[in-house]
Amino acid sequence: MMIREYRETDCAELAELFYHTVHTVNAKDYTEEQLAAWATGKVDLEKWNQTFQEHHTVVAVENKVIVGFGDIDKCGYLDRLYVHKDHQQKGIATAICDVLEQAVTENIITHASITARPFFEKRGYRVIKEQQAERQGIMLTNYVMEKTMNDYDIIRLLDNPEIKEQAAQWFHEKWGIPLEAYAESMEECLAKKKAVPQWYVAMDDRRIIGGLGVIENDFHDRKDLTPNVCAVYTEKDKRCSGIAGALLKYVCADMKAYGIDTLYLITDHSSFYERYGWKFLCMVRGDGEPDMTRMYIHRG
Repeated sequence: MMIREYRETDCAELAELFYHTVHTVNAKDYTEEQLAAWATGKVDLEKWNQTFQEHHTVVAVENKVIVGFGDIDKCGYLDRLYVHKDHQQKGIATAICDVLEQAVTENIITHASITARPFFEKRGYRVIKEQQAERQGIMLTNYVMEKTMNDYDIIRLLDNPEIKEQAAQWFHEKWGIPLEAYAESMEECLAKKKAVPQWYVAMDDRRIIGGLGVIENDFHDRKDLTPNVCAVYTEKDKRCSGIAGALLKYVCADMKAYGIDTLYLITDHSSFYERYGWKFLCMVRGDGEPDMTRMYIHRG
C-alpha cells in the first residue's frame, strides 16, 4: 500500500468508496434510513473536487486500487476519512491520519461518527460534545472531537490577577477600544461579585497569543441576548493553530460551571464559529452602526 496526493481524476472513485463504506461499515451503528440520508449515492463531484483541492487530501492505493482517503483543511479540520469496506483493519486509516496530522501544527477537530469514535480516541482525540447532524431531514449522532497539537496555556484572569495590566494593554492594542474600558471591566472581574465579566488569554511562555472576554453586551441593540463572548483575537503568526477554538471551548465550559449554559456572539466569520457548535440566531444592529450584523448562539 502507498499513500499519495489526491488527483482530480480520483474524485468519482472516492465518491463511490464513500457510499459503499457508509452503507456497510457504518451499518452497525446507524439505521437504514440514516445511512440513506448520509450517503445518497449522488454527490456533487465538482464541489467535492474543489474541496479536495483546497484541503490537504491523500489517498491510499493498493494494487492500483484506491482503498482509502482523507482530507484536512489548513486550520486543522479533518473533514473526511474513509477506508474501503473490503480493506478494514489493515492500518489504512492510521496511515492516512499519520500523513494528515503532520500537515498541520494546530489543534485538530473532526466530527466523528459513532463507528469512528473509538479509532480517534485511540489516537488521542477527546470528545468535546455529542451532537445531532441533519442530513436530508434525518438526524444522525456524531461527536465533535479534538486532538491537541500545541503547547500553550489558557489562563483565566480571575486566577491570575498579575496579568491584568498586560492583558488590558493587549486587548486595547488589538481592538482600539480605550485602555480604561478594558481595565475597568477587568477590575470588575477581579472583584468576584458576579460571573460576568470574565477575561481569558492564551499564553506562550509570557507572551499573550490570543484572548477573549465575556461581557453583558458587546455594543449592540439586543440587550436581552446576554452574556456575550467578545474581543476574540489570535496573533497573526499563531492563526490556524486552534487557539481561538480552544479558547471558545474553555470559556463555554467555564461559563457552564457558573450555571450559564447559553452564550451569544456577534460575528461575520460564520463558518469558523459554526465548526465549534455556534449557530446563527438573528441579525442585530451594533451601537452606532448603519448595517446589521449576525448574532450567533451557543447552548450547553
